[in-house]
Amino acid sequence: MPDLWSDLLACLDLHPVPSGGTGEDRAGDDVTEFEGRNQQLDYHRVFGGQILGQFLRIACVTFPGKAVKSQHTVFTREGRADEPIRYQLFGATRHDEGRSFATVTITARQSRGVVATSAICMHAQEDGPERQSVDEVPAILGPDHHVALDLIP
Repeated sequence: MPDLWSDLLACLDLHPVPSGGTGEDRAGDDVTEFEGRNQQLDYHRVFGGQILGQFLRIACVTFPGKAVKSQHTVFTREGRADEPIRYQLFGATRHDEGRSFATVTITARQSRGVVATSAICMHAQEDGPERQSVDEVPAILGPDHHVALDLIP
């Protein structure tokens, strides 16, 4: 069994694949597809964190000049670990792609149907005034504030 951390990072190496069918979704938008392998675990389900990471990787490849601002993901059914996941990126317009913001929806599928969908908002780094202030970190409490936690297993 490979090192779990290295194996999980290797799952972020996604490959573009030819679109199944016409290359368009029902609304007529272009569809780009990626395929990713699953982490090799002694378990029959796909680790959800792997799917989240693969969603984010596709968004970063699609919008290279932008960083992730938010992600909303819905897991519709368990993914099977013995089958690769195909990710469909819908929309040539990708909902919105401006100078500052971009949004995209990605669907993860296996032979049994949709595994998860994710809506990701991206934002370009911008210069501007800082309006956030951070309070000073208080001093660390001394030994007179020590609490024994030996009852906790």
